Amino acid sequence: MKLITSFLLIITVLSNYGQQKCELIRSKIYSSNEDSIKVRILIETAHCYYEALESDSAEKYYQQALRYLIDLPHSKQTATLRSVALRKLSDIEYDKGHFELAQKYCFQALSSALSQKILTEISACCNNLGIIYHNRGLFDSAAYYYFQSLKIDEHLKDYKGIAIRYNNLGNVYYAQRSLDKAIEFYEKSLNIKKQLKDTSGISFSYLNIGAVWYSRKNFDKALEYFQQSLELKKKLNDANGIILLYNNIGLVYRKQKQYQKALNYYILSLDLAKELNDKQKIAMLYENISNVYYNMGMDEKDKIKAKQHYLKAIENCLQAYAISKEIKSLEFMYSSVSSIYRIYFALSEFQEGIKYLEIFLNLKDSLFNNSKLKAIAEAEKKFEAEKKQLVIDNLTKEKELQASELKRQETIIWSVLIVLGLSIIFAIVIVQRFRVTRRQKQIIEKQKAIVDEKNRLLNKQNEEIKAQHEIVIRQKEQIEEMHKKLTDSINYAKRIQEAILPDKETTNQLLGNYFILFKPKDIVSGDFYWTTRINEWLIIAVADCTGHGVPGAFMSMLGVSFLNEIVHKKEVTKASQVLHLLREEIIHALRQKCINVEQKDGMDISFFVMNTNTRECQWAGANNSLIILQKVDNENQWQLAEIKPDKMPLAIYPRLDPFTNHEFIIEKETRIYLFSDGFADQFGHVNGKKYMHKRFKQLLLDTAHLPLSNQKQVLNQTIEEWKGHLEQTDDITIVAVEF
Repeated sequence: MKLITSFLLIITVLSNYGQQKCELIRSKIYSSNEDSIKVRILIETAHCYYEALESDSAEKYYQQALRYLIDLPHSKQTATLRSVALRKLSDIEYDKGHFELAQKYCFQALSSALSQKILTEISACCNNLGIIYHNRGLFDSAAYYYFQSLKIDEHLKDYKGIAIRYNNLGNVYYAQRSLDKAIEFYEKSLNIKKQLKDTSGISFSYLNIGAVWYSRKNFDKALEYFQQSLELKKKLNDANGIILLYNNIGLVYRKQKQYQKALNYYILSLDLAKELNDKQKIAMLYENISNVYYNMGMDEKDKIKAKQHYLKAIENCLQAYAISKEIKSLEFMYSSVSSIYRIYFALSEFQEGIKYLEIFLNLKDSLFNNSKLKAIAEAEKKFEAEKKQLVIDNLTKEKELQASELKRQETIIWSVLIVLGLSIIFAIVIVQRFRVTRRQKQIIEKQKAIVDEKNRLLNKQNEEIKAQHEIVIRQKEQIEEMHKKLTDSINYAKRIQEAILPDKETTNQLLGNYFILFKPKDIVSGDFYWTTRINEWLIIAVADCTGHGVPGAFMSMLGVSFLNEIVHKKEVTKASQVLHLLREEIIHALRQKCINVEQKDGMDISFFVMNTNTRECQWAGANNSLIILQKVDNENQWQLAEIKPDKMPLAIYPRLDPFTNHEFIIEKETRIYLFSDGFADQFGHVNGKKYMHKRFKQLLLDTAHLPLSNQKQVLNQTIEEWKGHLEQTDDITIVAVEF
């Protein structure tokens, strides 16, 4: 397993000596007459190839050993050999990324070890299963198997194994953000390694403990442990470890805004990575250097100096992107190009920025499965089918009308012919017989003339029908082309709008237990949600811009841009002050100078700020309120409170008073709901009335006992049933977070 070998083995490239050693061991297989000895030699040969990074050869000899073991009597010795071979096959499949097959082999190895109660092998198998489950994100199962391995190691007094298990358990707690438990196990592991004088293991423990302090924002402590780990890595001459530590120390200094120190360490790390020709690390470090210059540009008040920093940032990030393309790393390309387009936007070089934004969006499509775009594509396909069917139905009805008119004309013609024929017959009876032949000839000529006229009329009508059909076809093609261009433009606008909204990974990291119900009325939305973190302050906002569709989407992108400027660059975290500055930016950007009926553009917003250390909260609202649900006395009973907003929008308005800054502290098991008015304003298909704010609050209270993911499903189902066959009234956005 990768995590085990990082503590136990130093793997080097297969040397001539290593090849000779493997060949020498392999030659013993055929000189032995005992199958049990052959099995041991086969496994020893496989070990040799595995340590020499010849995994295909190693797998071949492990499998050959297992085939010999089938015919051997079952004993403690054969059970041990079988367990070792299967466990090493599990290691090989794990290294290839075949985690399910690795898990299967490991369970077979564990079964063999359990059959003869071979404690050392049971411990090793349990540890490997823990690593596999950890990698798959199944942390409960990983912790279970690590603890099983730890119990056996404690029984055997295997202190080196105990140190490894403590470290692995620390990794599980760190992945789950249980930082207190993570550091507890890392320190237990460190104490044992110190007793064993395991220098390599001690350096890894210092690195892990430093990472915990970094996650806690205690950068001084993080630096202390990173520096200790670095000193040991230098003594061990561990080049890869030194690169990692230089990078981590640079990251800490960057977070502390000590940019020159950060650059120094990044450059040290980059030079060493270049010596090793490790292009993946080189690309990463160029991007990290770019981020430092970008932060320097953001913090610099002098525009000329800021531009110089941005140009340095672009230079390094383009280096990172070029190397990422060379090694064909989509993940690194995605990361670097996302920085490039933002830097170009900061330089106001929008043409270049948009070019890299398009590359970013294409890479995003390659890396992530965007279910929303898929749903839109399916909806568009359905719309196209319905539209085509409508055109076909109209053509069919038109043909039916034309056929009916033609039939009516034929009836009239035949009626005239019948009457005329009867008249002629009556005339023939009356006139003399000698005129019969002449009259018959005249009748035939008249009939022929009538038939010719009829054929002429029919041909003319057919030509008119054909011409009308061609016109309809051309109009249909024009409509389809216009619709395609319009839809393509709106879909492209949607992709740009989604790119500026918080991505799922960032939202998961910031909010934890939450849901977002986001239902645009059209393809693009006038609502938007936004979340970020500034130091210890967690910030969440939900805004409803004037209108919906394309006009609303433009307003939403302005809103996100202004919030980034106010919160990130100016580092304003007081809720009422953010709304005040946002209102000023909107009035200035839209050139709103006086109050009249023409100037209605603006937005309503609910803006929440929480100190994650003290749970002190602030909230301010412009026309949109905040709902808080609090659990009562550890029972499954909830009480609802609503904080009313200031009744004025973020725009020019008759009343431009300061916004109220509501301050309060929330306890555990508390939920907050930020939302636009789209849910409450939806008309129902049964009575034609709005859903209303009162009914919305009661629905939240009635479903408060459900987990947030289930509550979201109920909310979505309720509004869809209420809407029925009616069109959606407005964009709908609800953000719920449980603390």
